[in-house]
Amino acid sequence: MELFGTECIDDIKSGNNEMMYEKANMLYNDEEYEDAVEYYRLSAAMGNANAITRIGCCYFDGKGVIRDYAKARVYFKLGVTHGDINSLYKLGDLYIDGLGVKKDERKAIEYYVESYNLVKSQDEIYKYPEVLLRVAKVFMEGKYLEQNYEMARQFLEVAKEGFEKKLDEDIRAKDEFFEATKCLDELDSLENNNSSDCIEGYNFM
Repeated sequence: MELFGTECIDDIKSGNNEMMYEKANMLYNDEEYEDAVEYYRLSAAMGNANAITRIGCCYFDGKGVIRDYAKARVYFKLGVTHGDINSLYKLGDLYIDGLGVKKDERKAIEYYVESYNLVKSQDEIYKYPEVLLRVAKVFMEGKYLEQNYEMARQFLEVAKEGFEKKLDEDIRAKDEFFEATKCLDELDSLENNNSSDCIEGYNFM
């Protein structure tokens, strides 16, 4: 695909940021990362919050740009101001491992919980398997929230289903699909060696 060809210029003139975002995703899936970043930037400049987060992800992963966690954080925080839920959990990812920031597991979990509550309030839980995966791991580990294997399993099963639906359209879903599968296997082992009471109606709200 020719970068900034006639079709692209027409999209820019029409202010079609969704089309620019879709093209960016296509380029990313084809592993044309540098071109993908340029399209994400164009879409973000036109106000697309998802594109803002995706630029942050490119800096986070070092895809199409030099890996830079500080810049990733800037874009994630900007994404949050635009109401993008993905930016919230990605901020959590920075703090959970201390990437470009001082490691702070409590703060990371707060971001995960906040992103979950926002998703839940929008009744779009199946569209955000990434959030469910992270909250499920918090339940499994029992840090800062009460350990609850049953809730973890519920979250993981929905997350795995959500990732599976994304596999054909987003190569980023592949790794997290396998991560959810791995966590379910680990949960089987944990449940065989431990017992955990299910908290009926457990809710972060």
